[in-house]
Amino acid sequence: MIHNRRKAIIFLQKALRHISKALEMVENNKNCIDIIHESETARKCLRVADEEILLEHLINCMKHLDTDQCKSIRDILAIYKLSRI
Repeated sequence: MIHNRRKAIIFLQKALRHISKALEMVENNKNCIDIIHESETARKCLRVADEEILLEHLINCMKHLDTDQCKSIRDILAIYKLSRI
């Protein structure tokens, strides 16, 4: 569980750096494609952070469930990840 939270923090920090860089690039009239690349990278970092936070939540929920319920939650998580591609 702590691993998921730590990974989420790392990716949130990365997203923040990319957003700051994109803002700086806009302020300095840099190439728009480069700015979009920075913002897209920030979005990807946020997606990973979201997945790690959700995974930690689901793992905590699964502690009290039986095997079939745990499999259902794993299936839901897999569908969630596929929907965010």
